[in-house]
Amino acid sequence: MSVNEDLPPNDSDYRTVASILHLSALSGFVTFIGFWLGPILVWLLQKDRHPQLDIEMKQVVNFMISNAIYCIAVFIIGAVLSILTAGILAPVIVLLGFLFYLSLPVFVLVCLLLGAYRAKSGASYRYSLTFNFI
Repeated sequence: MSVNEDLPPNDSDYRTVASILHLSALSGFVTFIGFWLGPILVWLLQKDRHPQLDIEMKQVVNFMISNAIYCIAVFIIGAVLSILTAGILAPVIVLLGFLFYLSLPVFVLVCLLLGAYRAKSGASYRYSLTFNFI
């Protein structure tokens, strides 16, 4: 988690929109597609007024894509390990997977709130554990 570049320091409207862009990903807790659709909609509605939002939108969407990949990878690894061990380690693998799936929403929530706070205070936020796809 690090600061990228400073946002326009005197533009409180931009800071508010950038903060809303980060928080809009929380709509994914209501509907799964909201993780991506929320930030993209805010960006589409505000991109003409604030061209710098492109950086923020890419950060949020890359973060959400990375988290989806992590979920799929944990599922695949758990399934392969269960098959390779003939189910002997299945209870341990299920428990570890369950703990991962319980901790991921907390991690996402904390990171999105940090991103919104940084944007509101005038700094761009780079999410940790994120691949840059777009």
